[in-house]
Amino acid sequence: MQARLLTLEAQDNARRTRSRGSDSGSPCSASPSPTHRRPPPSLGGLGGEDLAALFQFQFAALAEQRREDQREREEARRADRELLAAQIAAVMASHAAAPGRSNYVVGRALSSFPTFAGTSKEDCDSYLREFEGKAGPQGHCIPADYWPNELFLKLEGPAKDWYNTTFTTKGLLPTWAQLSSGLQRLFGHRYTASPTWLKLGAATRLANESGPEALQRVQTLLSDLALLRVPINPGPTEAMCYILQGQLTPEELRRWTAQANADKDVSDDGIHAKEDALAARLATPNRLSVATTDSGAERDSWFAPRLAHLETFLRDQAATGRAQPARAAATAGLSPADPPVRPSPSPTPPTVAATFQTAASPAPGQSSGGAPTSDNEARCMANRADRVDKAAGRGLKNNTPAAPPEYFGPRDSDKNQAEFERRRAAGACFHCPMEGPFKVDYTLWHTLCPTHGKDSRVADRHDPAKRVKGAGKVF
Repeated sequence: MQARLLTLEAQDNARRTRSRGSDSGSPCSASPSPTHRRPPPSLGGLGGEDLAALFQFQFAALAEQRREDQREREEARRADRELLAAQIAAVMASHAAAPGRSNYVVGRALSSFPTFAGTSKEDCDSYLREFEGKAGPQGHCIPADYWPNELFLKLEGPAKDWYNTTFTTKGLLPTWAQLSSGLQRLFGHRYTASPTWLKLGAATRLANESGPEALQRVQTLLSDLALLRVPINPGPTEAMCYILQGQLTPEELRRWTAQANADKDVSDDGIHAKEDALAARLATPNRLSVATTDSGAERDSWFAPRLAHLETFLRDQAATGRAQPARAAATAGLSPADPPVRPSPSPTPPTVAATFQTAASPAPGQSSGGAPTSDNEARCMANRADRVDKAAGRGLKNNTPAAPPEYFGPRDSDKNQAEFERRRAAGACFHCPMEGPFKVDYTLWHTLCPTHGKDSRVADRHDPAKRVKGAGKVF
């Protein structure tokens, strides 16, 4: 096309030259002015075919230019889309790694989590442990700074009153360590580290217990120790404190606890305060992690005043009248879960003892645990023997055995029966539920059960929330 245009231009120039040659006689044309400019090539001499070719060439050039512009615009848009996608991915990754205020709403993630009032029916330690599991990385990934806000929404009753008088009225915003330790100090179980640690050290295979069940029971004891901030291998001073505390009778324990509470270097509150300080120094969120740190020597220094206090207290105690069945079994080399052998008869109140000798006769293979030493213990043992008789159908219409207690609900009869037999063989309490703060302790003889045994309160024994339906009479 370009060659064709050059040819046409050459032809046009030739025509102009001939036209100037024919006009050479004219004076004005003989010597053209030096300022005269040759006019631009005219298309007037082009034929229709040449004009069509020229226009076609111009249109093709314009179309090519438009296509080039379109390619540049598409390339720019593609680069913009890639940049935007990279920015969105970076923002989403940052939010996933560290949830922020923008995608977090207080109270929404734990809306179905139960409340806590601080009553005697609730276990504060277990509640806080479950709360941390739900709120932490294995649960809803709630930022740790917002845990106090979440827990505040779950408090009611005495626990809410304590929060308001401790923080709200003083204009304070507590940290998680301050809030959780305060609740544990007021509503948690105190002076329970010793029996928990001793249970782990004396843990043996229970009657009718499978291997997986034994493993899970040991893991539960380890979890309970971690909840109480007790290392698996405490230092010698701390371990000796737990051993000496285990030598106290229930009455001695009550008196020693009252004295310990009055001494900030001996009390649980004083030791917990030192655990709080250590957790803050190690930049840990709560005291649970203190049990996993290498702080044995430091912890031993905390327990040195308690050890001296326990030794002084024990030196002033007279001999006890009768060993507890669990301790007698341990002394004889037996597991605390084994039904103790009947000791020699001791004087008993005649009001209940005579009745007990006939009403509480043990079933074959079941020890009565020794002669009772009080009316309450006799009634407790008699009621247990009555429940064993009903399980065998003795004294019931057509000798039909009574349904087992509803340990796993009314519909799981086989599991209920297996659990009843397990407790009977271990000498454990028939009435304690399977879970919660009043759950069964298979290592404890039933008359020593703190909720349903001989020293328990009447209100606890008759509280439906603390008893399994169908477990038998209560005294």
